[in-house]
Amino acid sequence: MSAVTLVRSRSRRSAIAISALALVATVCAAVEAGPGHTTDAILSRIQAEPLAPRPPRLQGGSPTPTPRESGASSPFLLLPVWVHQTLISPQDGDRCVFSPSCSEYAAQALKSRGPAGWPVASDRILRCHHGAHGSYPSEGGYALDPVREPAATRLSIAGGLASLVPGLGQLVAGDRVDAMYALGTVSLLAWGASRYARREQIAPAAALGGLGVFFYVGAVYGGARAVGRASRP
Repeated sequence: MSAVTLVRSRSRRSAIAISALALVATVCAAVEAGPGHTTDAILSRIQAEPLAPRPPRLQGGSPTPTPRESGASSPFLLLPVWVHQTLISPQDGDRCVFSPSCSEYAAQALKSRGPAGWPVASDRILRCHHGAHGSYPSEGGYALDPVREPAATRLSIAGGLASLVPGLGQLVAGDRVDAMYALGTVSLLAWGASRYARREQIAPAAALGGLGVFFYVGAVYGGARAVGRASRP
């Protein structure tokens, strides 16, 4: 048996095992979420919590501090956020539907959680679409979604395991659009990375593969967060 055949065989078996585990976890997550996991029920719980309006953006960028000013454990942790806000955001315009914006949210999550803030930031980016306006309270045209303290974020193990297949946890929790974006984003990146890898174009394959891993981890965290939020009394 050739090495390629062996890798394909093991990959196929791993995919079957992961799918089976995700299926069992999906059933557990559905039981955990219970009948109160509709969007209206979730929205009523969010509205009961205090939310801060989005601060106005400064001319030429966002008010989030630079990595060295942030007070984070490592200035390199916030470097991607700083690069986005300094080089990309001024050219791209104010496209984020949330308050705080996704880059501000990422900076706050990294400052409060350290490296564990990256899955939180990835999950937020996956939720940044115009469908969010129907699932969150809004103010000034923005959907309000502040960074929660780690202790205030309830995560579901079953929801996270279900999201080994991206989007399943969100789907169980009733967040259908989030589920679609999670599955679509991870699938497209995986397809692009594999296509470049087959052509032996290492740099784009590695770039897309890295992004795929980043968003995959965010999708798993998002499934755990969505089911945990839906099951909250």
